[in-house]
Amino acid sequence: MWCDDGVRTELTDATRTTGGIEGIGLHYVNRTGAVTASKYNFTSQLDETDDRTRVDGRSATISYGQPTYVSWNCDTYRYTVRGTDLQIDHPVDIARAVGCPG
Repeated sequence: MWCDDGVRTELTDATRTTGGIEGIGLHYVNRTGAVTASKYNFTSQLDETDDRTRVDGRSATISYGQPTYVSWNCDTYRYTVRGTDLQIDHPVDIARAVGCPG
């Protein structure tokens, strides 16, 4: 999914949430960090106080820290990419790679 300077990345876990909110999550790790990409069957308002970027032409929220995350709405779904111990731009790059699948 992502790569830091040629470091091998592996899928370590996949989750599925069922019930009122349904979703999936994929967790990847390598020796330098971890990333989780999630998709849920709901959308939410973007927080006006958070930093913004664009993902596939849609407004996205960025929260910096540990973890850093990027979150955006795509039609009736909410996507989130969370990363720990990554270069600051990697979660945004990964979010843009996910985009808004049709």
